[in-house]
Amino acid sequence: MSDATPLDHTGQIGRRASARVRLGIPAKLLLLGRNARCLLDNLSCHGALLTMDEPPRSGDSAVLQCEELEAFCAVTRVEGRTCAVQFLPALDQQNVSGMRSVADHYAEHMREEIEDHARNWVVGTRNL
Repeated sequence: MSDATPLDHTGQIGRRASARVRLGIPAKLLLLGRNARCLLDNLSCHGALLTMDEPPRSGDSAVLQCEELEAFCAVTRVEGRTCAVQFLPALDQQNVSGMRSVADHYAEHMREEIEDHARNWVVGTRNL
């Protein structure tokens, strides 16, 4: 039998260091020289998977912003329009759980925001 199966830092075979939650919500990646809108596909304490039109290069440093989350990260992998980032330092589980709550209520939040904009347009006020 081959010893080629990689072990993670916990000594487990083929397991992630922490569970990922699926999100699918908009975010922003702040890079040196540009800011890029992206979709935060999934998130764990140690990293995230993002989809964007023009992903950064592997090895680039960035700050991921989404709602209350703001985390320094490094791009570890780029494949097509998808990139993986590693958080430096790792997030705590409370941050990850909080983003799950944001994703669960995102559709409702967007509907309310659109209704507010429409209401303000009808009465002639603007959001500043």
